Amino acid sequence: MTRDRIYEEERLLLHAQEALAEALERGGTTRAKVATLCETGPSYLTRVLSSGQNLTLRSLAALAWACGYRLRLSLEPIGLVSDIAKQSTQERPGAREQRESRARKEGGGSK
Repeated sequence: MTRDRIYEEERLLLHAQEALAEALERGGTTRAKVATLCETGPSYLTRVLSSGQNLTLRSLAALAWACGYRLRLSLEPIGLVSDIAKQSTQERPGAREQRESRARKEGGGSK
């Protein structure tokens, strides 16, 4: 794994933890009640909020729901990903010429 990818994974976990902690606080409910609604123990909620372990989209959605919130995801471009996407969409050398040659053959030689 690259350092940038690990950073993005950890960044997302931290944001998820912060969002859940905020939802818990704003929702006006207790950790015990959230744990009961999610059919888990209070220690699981403590682990999630402190370490981010075992966070899946399902568990995030369930915890947010138990706090009275809905989780919404959004994507935003970062430089590295944009560069990788550009590289993957670039044509290999000679691809355009091959495509044009094929089109001429299929079209009877006329453009």
